[in-house]
Amino acid sequence: FTGQRIGDVIAMRRPQGPGDLIPVVQEKTGAVVHIPVHRVFWQEIQRIEPLYQVPDMGPLLYGQNGQVFTEDALRDRLRTLMRDLEQD
Repeated sequence: FTGQRIGDVIAMRRPQGPGDLIPVVQEKTGAVVHIPVHRVFWQEIQRIEPLYQVPDMGPLLYGQNGQVFTEDALRDRLRTLMRDLEQD
């Protein structure tokens, strides 16, 4: 939904609602961009919030173990998902 690099995604914080903008300082360029929150993305945030007790403006991405994703963990998870998709 965002088109951002993994490091930029890890730095993202929880938006306040659908249609909100997530400010991101891009690692590579230092540019500030504002990512709109897609309604489907917001629905997913709302679905997982009770599971992990996400604080307002807290980290956006959590793993299945309830821990905040690190850059390496997210990269590994995405590789696994892509590999699984290729096998289908």
